[in-house]
Amino acid sequence: MKIFSALVLLALSAPAYASETTTFVSSLKNWAYECEIIGATALANADTALQKHGANSYEVALSKSKIIEAPKICIEDKMESGNASVDQEIRRHPQLRAAIGETYSKWITYLFWLVPPHPLGTVSLEKTAFEMSAIRLQAQIDSL
Repeated sequence: MKIFSALVLLALSAPAYASETTTFVSSLKNWAYECEIIGATALANADTALQKHGANSYEVALSKSKIIEAPKICIEDKMESGNASVDQEIRRHPQLRAAIGETYSKWITYLFWLVPPHPLGTVSLEKTAFEMSAIRLQAQIDSL
């Protein structure tokens, strides 16, 4: 499962590394998806430990503690990057301040929805709202 998660994470971040400059919108998407994968992996590991070792095992207790902790650590890290990134993007495109702020607030809402983690592929209003806002913002940036 860890190898699969690493491959998925690499696949998600490969486009960002391929270009010299990563866009604000793609950074927000990549950071959110990275935290989603980390949370889903912690959830899957807890489920695997439960199946292998039983409900009262040390392995299950350890993996349960990581279910909330893993995505929280990721989110805290990405929020720091996001704060710096949003300020830089507003300086770059001051005329899009409202749209950038809207996308950023929907991104934060989506990140908070990731705790507790959900299985990969779970559809939510938070995720959909963020993705739609990101698409609109990217279209506005591209039209400049």
